[in-house]
Amino acid sequence: AGGGGGAADLSCTEIFQCLGNCADQACAQACLADGSPAAQGQFNAVQQCIVQNNCAGPDGSVDQACAEAACGNEINACFGGGGGGGPMGNLSCSEFLQCLNTCPPNDQACQQGCVEDTSAEGFNAYNAVVECAQVNNCFGADGSADTACLEANCGGEVEACFGEQVEPMGTDNCGEFVQCLGNCQDQACQQRCVSNVSAQGFDDYNAIIECGQTNMCFDAQGRADQACLEGSCGGQLEACFGAQPEPMGDATCQETLQCILGCQDEACANTCVEGSSPAGFEQFVPLYNCIFENMCQVPDCAACIEQFDACL
Repeated sequence: AGGGGGAADLSCTEIFQCLGNCADQACAQACLADGSPAAQGQFNAVQQCIVQNNCAGPDGSVDQACAEAACGNEINACFGGGGGGGPMGNLSCSEFLQCLNTCPPNDQACQQGCVEDTSAEGFNAYNAVVECAQVNNCFGADGSADTACLEANCGGEVEACFGEQVEPMGTDNCGEFVQCLGNCQDQACQQRCVSNVSAQGFDDYNAIIECGQTNMCFDAQGRADQACLEGSCGGQLEACFGAQPEPMGDATCQETLQCILGCQDEACANTCVEGSSPAGFEQFVPLYNCIFENMCQVPDCAACIEQFDACL
């Protein structure tokens, strides 16, 4: 066996050169471990692209023409044709994955932005998950991860990235879960919300997220475009929040807002909407959407001051 001789901070090109001298898995893992965080990310991007585009044969050999056609950006980033900076931000491993999930397919600029916004610690934790998944064949032919395989073989790496996993074992429904998350400022709070939601409520929430990701309803910061969600994911939203009430009263936008702020549950909020006039509710919707998209803790937050003033 050769390679993996302990040299630190190999480039992506040097990782591939090191692997070329290996005869066993231990050597290959050492080569990857010797790479810099940025190089490991570039290497993993090449590998994932090759798998996702079916450019690897059953024996692990790579169809070079396929790889060059499908993965040119990733290959250039690795071997000197481009790239970008390494992790130099403060996102955690889980936040890095959330960022990547907001990127359109094959949007290298978006993905590179996520890398640069991530801390070295978070990026290393992510690479540890990817490396473990590759070693244990937890990626499907399309590049998707087998969750059961990850849990069985990479529990330590997954926990280092996401923290100790919390199961939904409570009674909150999907709408209550969303309200709970909206009040959180840290991961510990989010985990409490997960433990308090029912399994069905959690599934309903994830259905919205998956639909929103498929239809690119989230921006690079993970904020939701409410109009996109309503246009593309209406069924999932209704499963989570129930059928939306219709404004049939005479309350103004300001009165509707004050009514909703005094509510403790969804039934109360629905009553407020039903008591709103159509014109008042029409003014209220942009404010509500802005508050939701920007995860504001108060209705007159800086991001929504224009909509708030229009409601008064």
